[in-house]
Amino acid sequence: MLVALPSATLSPPIVDPGIIVNFGEVSISTAIQNQTIKGYTFSENVANAVTSNLGPGTTLNLNGVSLQSGGGFSAANYVLTVTMPIPVQGFGFGFAILDYTSVADAVTITAFNGLINLGSITFPGVPDPTPPFYFTGGFAGIGSADYFTSVQISFSETALGFAIDNLAIPEPGSLGLMLLGGVALGWRRQRPAARV
Repeated sequence: MLVALPSATLSPPIVDPGIIVNFGEVSISTAIQNQTIKGYTFSENVANAVTSNLGPGTTLNLNGVSLQSGGGFSAANYVLTVTMPIPVQGFGFGFAILDYTSVADAVTITAFNGLINLGSITFPGVPDPTPPFYFTGGFAGIGSADYFTSVQISFSETALGFAIDNLAIPEPGSLGLMLLGGVALGWRRQRPAARV
């Protein structure tokens, strides 16, 4: 079962120095198709649709170089697959889409353990309050009691374009303890009260 995680669980975008991949590691305009950065391998269903680039500006979730869509394709038909260097229990990133309104289904993350689909979570996007960049965005993060080996990232059909940045995973073991605590709390709440 997947759960949505707040950014603090995985390392807050921009603020925390423990960010795993922020795309400053690759040259500007590098196509992401089949690139491996810090052990993460990226593949696309639309070849060479996404490159590293400056912008769309510093927001709450993006800073400097990010992974961005180009023109000539619909973001709604695009899927970015990220294969992990080792099985993980958490994954997240900051994102922005080319929209200036709140979007309930801005981005979806689907987790896989090999070929087994562990489920999906869809995240909303809200306009960034930082002038002059008011792009719709947010943080999308998932956690799982089961390990997963890859994720697929897809975007709202309303998105004309998108950017992602600051991919992060939790420290080994910390997410497992948090998820175990949540399961124990849920089990305790479901137990019937003892009769006196």
